[in-house]
Amino acid sequence: MIYSFSIPARIPSNNKLLRMHWANRARLIKEWKNFVSLFGKIDSVDGHCNIKVIEIVPKGGRRLDEINLLAAADKLIIDAMVKLKILKNDSPKYLHVEAGNEAGRYWGVRIEVTITETATRPTRKSVSAQGRVRVAKV
Repeated sequence: MIYSFSIPARIPSNNKLLRMHWANRARLIKEWKNFVSLFGKIDSVDGHCNIKVIEIVPKGGRRLDEINLLAAADKLIIDAMVKLKILKNDSPKYLHVEAGNEAGRYWGVRIEVTITETATRPTRKSVSAQGRVRVAKV
């Protein structure tokens, strides 16, 4: 089963999250929990899943690099889904998270979240120094 929802907001970078005062960070985490509960009308996802978080920014707009986006999405969006009991657990044993950027055609920034349920444990692909693709169970 594939679930998808969109949040019309800009996610802060992980660097901003780490440098925030603890009270401001707590308010921001609560705000994103409200965003996920409002826009992510999903029943609970049982078992293993792959999650893809894409930041859509207008052409020429400032984009987050994938590592900052992944860390911020993990803290704000995925933790909110765990608190709302959409996801059972956020450990790598149950889910695999990917993040990326895309250029949008229209003004405004949004976050697209796609959850794909899988029957088995998520796999991660890695490329060795010789260029061989290895797939490892997590």
